[in-house]
Amino acid sequence: MTKLTAVGLTIAFISAMSVPAAAAWDLSVDEDPLEDTKIAYISEVGSGAVAAFKCWENQPDETLFMLITMSPYDASADYKDEFEVIVRVDKGEKSTIVMRPRDFNGRFGLVAAQGRDTGVLTFLRGVGTAKTQIALGAFNRVMTVPIKGSKKAVDGLLKACGL
Repeated sequence: MTKLTAVGLTIAFISAMSVPAAAAWDLSVDEDPLEDTKIAYISEVGSGAVAAFKCWENQPDETLFMLITMSPYDASADYKDEFEVIVRVDKGEKSTIVMRPRDFNGRFGLVAAQGRDTGVLTFLRGVGTAKTQIALGAFNRVMTVPIKGSKKAVDGLLKACGL
């Protein structure tokens, strides 16, 4: 992860944590000044974590799903190399996404890329069609993410990145 990406995710995390619970999914589209391609990012605060997706124009395998917790990241800890996160939209089938731990400016988080786990884009599209709930199972607990604004945010992200 580049330093620019880490800074952007930190800003988004702090912003997301400071908004009221009734806020909707947030879409941000920027242009990469080195590559002249669009970068899109969506996020929403859930129960105990921030769920986020990030993509780069015409690079579907680089699409990321991130789950950023409220727990501090301990650089001296011996975290597992991979964590399985169970995802479910509405009453649909449960899927598992394999994610890797990351330090999101002092917060423990997980990240998965479409090129490594093909469930990322499937889950992203599911978030865009959610009618009742988005559920995530990780760390022996279930977290939910509000659906308000998810369709508009996902549509905008898919369009910006040509997915």
